[in-house]
Amino acid sequence: VFFFNDTATTEIYTEQIVGSVRCVQETDTNRALCYLKLNQFEKALVDAQKSLKINPKWIKGYFIEGEAYKGLKDYAEAATSYFQTYSKDTSNTEAKNKMDACVKIIRSQQALSLIHI
Repeated sequence: VFFFNDTATTEIYTEQIVGSVRCVQETDTNRALCYLKLNQFEKALVDAQKSLKINPKWIKGYFIEGEAYKGLKDYAEAATSYFQTYSKDTSNTEAKNKMDACVKIIRSQQALSLIHI
C-alpha cells in the first residue's frame, strides 16, 4: 500500500520514472501528488508540467498543476490550470469550485490593493 505523504513513496516513484519510459506520464503525476502532500509545491509543479508535456490533454496533470500553483499562492495560474481541467471535463465540479475559489481570492486581493492606493 502506498501513502502519498512520505518521502519513501516519493523515492519509489522516482525509481519508477527512471526505470520505465512508458508510464512516465502517470508516474510523474503520482509523484507530484506525493510532493503536494509533503508541501513541496515547486517539485509537484515540475512533475505535473512534465506529464503535460508528454500529453497536453492529461486532465489529471492540469488539476495537479493547479494544486501546486495554489500551494505556491499563485492563484491566477492555479485558476488557469483548474479551468483547463474543467474545460476538458465539465463534470469535474471540484476543478470548477477550485477555479471559482481562486478567482474570488484574486478579486479580493485586487480590492485590497485598491484600498492601499
